[in-house]
Amino acid sequence: MAKTNKIVEEGVQTDYTSVIVSYSNGIDSTGALYWALQEFPREKIFLLYCDTGFEYPENIRMFYKTATFIGVKPVLLQHPKGFLGLLLEERFKWPDMKNRWCTAYLKTGGNR
Repeated sequence: MAKTNKIVEEGVQTDYTSVIVSYSNGIDSTGALYWALQEFPREKIFLLYCDTGFEYPENIRMFYKTATFIGVKPVLLQHPKGFLGLLLEERFKWPDMKNRWCTAYLKTGGNR
């Protein structure tokens, strides 16, 4: 997990009603989850996994197992059309560095 050299004198704001940790089963998101667990009550933490439609079933199972083991609420996001449906029906071109539509549609845009 990256560290910053900026120290906020007020500390971490802790009066949130919920804390969302975007999770991918990878080391960075596991570090983010670890940090959230140190700073916030578990009952406020939602573990968010974005299924692009190309995820291995094992990864989705591991996401749920992690949430259960840690004691946080899992949230699985899935676009109804999935990656291929969006590609074939709406976007008509592969995403690339300049055109990252898959992130907008499948991860940050939510289920429309």
